Amino acid sequence: MRILVVEDDSAIRDVIARLLTLLGHEVVTASNGLEGVDLFCSDADGIGLVVTDLRMPVMDGYEAVRQIWRVKPAMRIVCMSSLDAGCPAGATFLAKPFTVAEVRDCIGRALAGPPASAATRKTA
Repeated sequence: MRILVVEDDSAIRDVIARLLTLLGHEVVTASNGLEGVDLFCSDADGIGLVVTDLRMPVMDGYEAVRQIWRVKPAMRIVCMSSLDAGCPAGATFLAKPFTVAEVRDCIGRALAGPPASAATRKTA
């Protein structure tokens, strides 16, 4: 599966991209929400999951999630944060720091079952 990783910290972005690659996924990366939304919009049908930090400069993860869901309401999203930052309803939360097992399990949870409908989602 092709996964878009949006993270402003290059070390964390590289680690999660490597982990996802080791788990068998193709990964594309962005360094902020605006870049992530642009990448997503250029390949919305090719991306199967978005993993995004919530707190970033330029455009935060909350706004990136809103814009991605406007383009593709059924997109599955994992939100990462080192704080209990209030993950948007309909997204899956991954706490930083994380282990390989936590990333694998979180991706599995995000992909299991039907995505939340746009009517039940609300973003912070």
